[in-house]
Amino acid sequence: MKNFIFGLALVIFLPNTSSAEQESMDMLNQLHEGVCKDHRNPDLCKRVVGIIMKGVKQNDDIYIECMKNKPATPEDAMYCQSAKDVRSKIDTYN
Repeated sequence: MKNFIFGLALVIFLPNTSSAEQESMDMLNQLHEGVCKDHRNPDLCKRVVGIIMKGVKQNDDIYIECMKNKPATPEDAMYCQSAKDVRSKIDTYN
């Protein structure tokens, strides 16, 4: 899992040229495949990993927006705190 997170970080920070984008997509696909290769239902595993990745991205989008703008409502403040809590939890994984 550490290799997956490290690899994902590399993918995100690679330069945005067209060949680098293709390499990034290839690396992301390889990581996705690698996480699920020994799973008894690889297709289900890939789907779950994709959903998790989307959830983390959505949480990051909320967190970034919260860092840019002060929450306007108590509900916004709740979402911001939740996004911070999720990031803190992710930071505890090894």
